[in-house]
Amino acid sequence: MLIAIIKNTARLLLPGLIAFGISIQPLQAEESYINESQQILDVIDRWAEAWINLDAETYISYYSKHYRPDNNTSHRAWVGGRKERFSQQKWVKLGISGIAIAKQDGGLYTATFKQRYKSDSFRDSVRKELVFKREQAQWKIIAEKIIAH
Repeated sequence: MLIAIIKNTARLLLPGLIAFGISIQPLQAEESYINESQQILDVIDRWAEAWINLDAETYISYYSKHYRPDNNTSHRAWVGGRKERFSQQKWVKLGISGIAIAKQDGGLYTATFKQRYKSDSFRDSVRKELVFKREQAQWKIIAEKIIAH
């Protein structure tokens, strides 16, 4: 889908629509969305790499300092739990596919994808959603949830 300016009128061009004889220029908002989506894809890639490498400090750095997995767990307790879990694992394999990124109100982005996880002690395959917010010029995970098993 492309949003474009055609003769000073905003039009939505659907996939497969061909327009002849007119000049189509992407809106700044569309270009911004593409750039920000690529930045978020890069964060997801580095987040997954840190997880695979069992690098707890780097993995945790992709989360907001305000991240809480639920209302009953503080950020500090979550960090401690992640570090402990990482230290107990011998290896991790992680596959991510079918990533879809959507811009939300308030400058937030959601990324949904299929995650296949396997370690020396556990395995699962889920659909996951990560919510990102820009904090000090970096995209950080502010929410994470499994949306389907």
